[in-house]
Amino acid sequence: MKILITGATGIIGKKLIDFIVPFGHSISVLIKEEDRAKFQDQRVVCVVGDLLNKNSLDKATVDMDVVVHMAGITHTNITKLYFSINTEGTKNLLESCKKNNTKRFIYLSSRTASSDGGGYAYSKLLAEQAVKNFFNEWVVLRPAEVYGAGDKEAIARLVRIIRKARFIPIVGDGSYTLCPVYIDDVIHAIIKVIEEPKANKKTYVIGGPNEYSLEEIIDIISKQLNIFKIRVHIPIFMTQRLWIFANSF
Repeated sequence: MKILITGATGIIGKKLIDFIVPFGHSISVLIKEEDRAKFQDQRVVCVVGDLLNKNSLDKATVDMDVVVHMAGITHTNITKLYFSINTEGTKNLLESCKKNNTKRFIYLSSRTASSDGGGYAYSKLLAEQAVKNFFNEWVVLRPAEVYGAGDKEAIARLVRIIRKARFIPIVGDGSYTLCPVYIDDVIHAIIKVIEEPKANKKTYVIGGPNEYSLEEIIDIISKQLNIFKIRVHIPIFMTQRLWIFANSF
């Protein structure tokens, strides 16, 4: 089977390659020109392209049986970038897949995908809708908060804040729930739906076995680190400033 993976330079993408290569599939990865030199993996075919370059996507999707689309932007101060890359970029890829008769499209979305969760969440929801409208064979995966995926993920950032900040900022009342999931479980889910016929036209939330409020997760991490700090509740409208604060650690 010929599989194209986007977002292969990320932590999840690299680990997916490690897991999927032994299955004997022919793997190609879509990477940007600036990432070509630092992405040295002889097990896959590197195809230079960009979600906003339709010609490059047309070439990348030739003869592909399955596309696993994980590329996107998760954090930016420029809201319109969420929609140009996550939504319009996905539509561009879908159009190329349709031209080249790709059989199945697997989209890695987010558990947060919604119309009222901010720019990122809404851009992912719109991309999901495009996937469902374009393809006969599609699967949407919505991972919850992934841990074990490097220091840029939400849980890892929270650990750093607890370790280094003078106080722990919490958006709103901290009662909203998270469902942390280990990176390997996300990888296994992706591999499972690549060939599973029963997964067609389904949306799956990939989460851990338990849901926790943010306050509970902070309790667990604080106890493990034996670090206990003051918690400061931040109004929701200050979320952008909080993100800048989190990025400083």
